[in-house]
Amino acid sequence: NPGIYKSVNLKLRPGNTYQLSVEAQGKKYEASSKLNSAVVIDSMKYYYEDSPFLKTGYYINVYLFDPPGVKNYYRLKYWKNKQLQNTIEDLIIFNDRYVDGNSIEVTLFNHPFEFNDTIDVQLISLDEGAYEYLKTFRELVNNNPGSAAPANPNTNISNGALGYFSVWSSSSKSGIIREE
Repeated sequence: NPGIYKSVNLKLRPGNTYQLSVEAQGKKYEASSKLNSAVVIDSMKYYYEDSPFLKTGYYINVYLFDPPGVKNYYRLKYWKNKQLQNTIEDLIIFNDRYVDGNSIEVTLFNHPFEFNDTIDVQLISLDEGAYEYLKTFRELVNNNPGSAAPANPNTNISNGALGYFSVWSSSSKSGIIREE
């Protein structure tokens, strides 16, 4: 039946793969997702920018260390003054293809912060299927708006379903823009 289904006592373990199976209107939809270990946000720093190329304000750099030898896929979500920044420009995803085992710096350029603003950042460790869905979704919106021949993002759900199934882990960090 339609609704939201929750499991209160579900204990997930990194490295395990989880399955989704749904039967609706005579069709069966299946997907799987691997739970990757959380990667910790090392630190956040901010700097003031007053240039002709960017809006004046404080910009945030987020730093993490990518574990070596593991394919990692990331999504970075952030809140400005407890409000999720949730436009297509705020869909920040990346992988470690060229930076495996190195430090990574991500700059939040979309919305400058002001003095006394709060910043909350969540670094989500995705699996490849969720990453591919979000990547193709962003490409379709940015490259093909209003296209005469639209396509759907790459899904990890069988039988032509739209959307994606994902289990993920995350780490978070918060701060306030203050004088140093």
